Formats: sequence, C-alpha cells, structure tokens
Amino acid sequence: MKVLILGAGRRGLSIAKHLIKEGKSITFLDTSTERCQSAQSKLDCLAICGSATNIDKLKEASADEAEIVIAVTNSDEVNIVSCGIISANFENVKTIAAIRSISYTGPEGITSKILGIDHIINPDQEGAIRVYDIIKTGLHQDTISFPGTNFILFTKTINKNNPHLGMSLHQIRQSTNYNFVVAGIQRKGHTIIPYGDTIIKVGDKLALISDSVDTYKILSNSAVATKYKEPDNIVIIGATRITRYLLKTFSAKDRK
Repeated sequence: MKVLILGAGRRGLSIAKHLIKEGKSITFLDTSTERCQSAQSKLDCLAICGSATNIDKLKEASADEAEIVIAVTNSDEVNIVSCGIISANFENVKTIAAIRSISYTGPEGITSKILGIDHIINPDQEGAIRVYDIIKTGLHQDTISFPGTNFILFTKTINKNNPHLGMSLHQIRQSTNYNFVVAGIQRKGHTIIPYGDTIIKVGDKLALISDSVDTYKILSNSAVATKYKEPDNIVIIGATRITRYLLKTFSAKDRK
C-alpha cells in the first residue's frame, strides 16, 4: 500500500514509523527542505519538497498512485485545501485530515465526508480522550477507545495468583457479571485467536473489549485485574485546547 503524508513534522514522522513497520510505502510532501532531509535520513521513505496545495507537487509525490493521503501539516487550511484538491483530481484516493479548529468542524466534530475529506481527526480532542482513559483506568493500563462508541479495548496480563488460571473463557464468563469479549491472547510471543474452550495460562496477555462501565469495573476488581482506584483530586497544569476538551469529557459529577 502506498501512503502519501502531507507534513513531515513530528506527527507525520510518528505516523510513518508505524506504517513502515506494517510494510507500507511512504512518501512525504513538505515545504521544508530540512524536514524532508531529516525524514529520509531517519526512515525508509521518499520525501518531496513543496507545497501540499500545489497540484504539480502532489503529482510529483505520486498522489494519484496513493491509496491514502494523510494531511498533518501545521495548518488546518492547508490540510483542508490539499485534501479537496486530491479528491477533485484523483479518484479512489482516501483522504485523512488533521483539523484542530472547531470553527471548521463545530464543537461536536463532523462524522460525514466534507470538502473531499473522508476522515477528520482533531489531535487535541484525541489527546484529551487518551488522557481521560488513562485517568479512568490507571496510568499503567493499555487502553484504546473506539470513537463514537462506549467500547474500550484494553489488555491484562495473567499472573500466577489470578483466580481464573486453568479456566476456559466460557467458564470465566459464567463466573463473572461482566460483559466482555476476549479478542486475542498473546502467549509466549505468539497471538492466539481464542474460543470458548481456550484455557487461560500464566503469562497470557489478554486483549479484552468491553463497554466503558464494565471496563472500569473489571479494572477496579482485584479478582480480575490489578486494583485501581480513580483519583479524587486532579490538578491540570496549562489552559490549552486539550485542557478544554478534557474538561468537557468529565461529567458534572467528576468536576465537583
């Protein structure tokens, strides 16, 4: 898969590292010669120097051959316009744009396609959601929220004191009052697709999916996981956009 990333800053490089590990072919387009050179020296990628709103430069960066274009420059306007140009000129190319300003998306965000952009991501809002998940589930939990739903993916490692050792997943579900699905098990470096009769062993790392209410119950139950208690008092340093999104995420009860 060929992916074109508009913007070779920290966000662009971070995304590219993950995609390269998955075997994707990455090309950058950035106005800074220094950033382009840095990207090529650090990663196995191609970098073109030029404006993301210049159709000739987009063609030079093979935007017409890309399956996905990810616009993560420092400018919302550039991200919006570049995705619009790509949508209008190159068919079958999916576009993803990072847009921070709510003046474009509204306070609740946009879920439908607009201006040729297939997917809109607000980095500040995503950051706030991640911070909220950490506060709710514990600083050492691996959690991922599914946008637009109450479901959370999280992982737990089974130790020798776990009461469910030697039990099948079917037996565990019958012995608890929680609704959850074990999506996968990592055992001795291998990933296992579990079934109801799969037996839990020491060292297994379970990937579980549950709704937010049951997730927090599971993570706070010492019989299932390491005991965790949500903090009663939280100090937030800095009044940034992430702070505002974070405060909106907390309920009125949480903010008391």
